[in-house]
Amino acid sequence: MSAVSACWRAEDARAIFVTEALEGDDAIFLATHTPIEGFDVAGRDAAEFRGQDEHAVLETLSDPTREHAFCVVQGEPGSGKSHLIRWISVNWPVATDIKLLLRRADGSLEGALTQLRDRLPSEFAPLFDNLGQRQKASPRGRANIFLSTLSNTLEPGHFDKALPDEGWCKQFAPAELLAHPSIRASWKAPSRILDLLEGAGASEFGDRLVRSLRYPGTGRPVSPVARSGVDSAQPGPCTPARAGI
Repeated sequence: MSAVSACWRAEDARAIFVTEALEGDDAIFLATHTPIEGFDVAGRDAAEFRGQDEHAVLETLSDPTREHAFCVVQGEPGSGKSHLIRWISVNWPVATDIKLLLRRADGSLEGALTQLRDRLPSEFAPLFDNLGQRQKASPRGRANIFLSTLSNTLEPGHFDKALPDEGWCKQFAPAELLAHPSIRASWKAPSRILDLLEGAGASEFGDRLVRSLRYPGTGRPVSPVARSGVDSAQPGPCTPARAGI
């Protein structure tokens, strides 16, 4: 018996041996398909499946009397989850149904929406008009985000490892104060801080900060009070003036 050799071109190999179960030609997929059976069926409606094979799943999910169906396919990596979903899609009996298989290569929300936009009929296109657009927050919007973030960090239990001032935050509830509508509407410090970070008004802000951190009448600098020591700080020559910051 003589030996038989076969030569493959790279593009042919990639067309046959696809690594993503949702890709490739349907005919090749079916020709290389191995039936999936013997898996566990569980859940509230498990009794509706007549068996534990791919045909039972297809028959149950495509039942014309069923208006809605939600089926979760679970399993270890490489166990055939995507393969089963692809087989159900290829053999779906209702030709007028829209079938969408979203690749997992991009697991982001924007990636999933992009796939939906590209695969849904054109009549759905207006739903995705704003996809991918970035909206920049206004100065007031950025200040509100800054204030909300600051308020959240002052909530007891915000950090995995409690900070030294956890007790102070519980006792005086600064998070509730910062979240008050009057504070959000009237307190200008978040806007001034953002102006400093973005380069607007930095000179005036910095001068005021330096002046607030010096002993009155001496010009000697003092160390800023740490957040953990605010509860014990008393008004006096060594306490930085925070009202102007």
